[in-house]
Amino acid sequence: MKLTTIGIYLLCVALETCEHVLFKVSGKSPFWRWRALAGGILLYLCELGCWYWLLSYWPLGIALPLMGLNYVTVALAGSYFFSERLTLRRLLSIAMIISGITIICIRAGDLL
Repeated sequence: MKLTTIGIYLLCVALETCEHVLFKVSGKSPFWRWRALAGGILLYLCELGCWYWLLSYWPLGIALPLMGLNYVTVALAGSYFFSERLTLRRLLSIAMIISGITIICIRAGDLL
């Protein structure tokens, strides 16, 4: 895996996590509704550009499953920013997602 593509991958994950947090804020707070929504849309457009760039280097069949890390980061962000509960079932699901991502990275190491 090249360091540049790993960086772009992590940037995609971070941007998508932030956009989901902003979309949640826009739904909860009337004061921040339009500001957060606009910020979320702007981050979505940035993430879309990063995603297209990433797809020019990684096969879709590998890149898309790796974006499953967003489920982990969004769950953790929801817990941190909105006091959403991380139940045992959710924590086990997070562990399974991380295991799957690890397996993909090990098996696809030469392709990335």
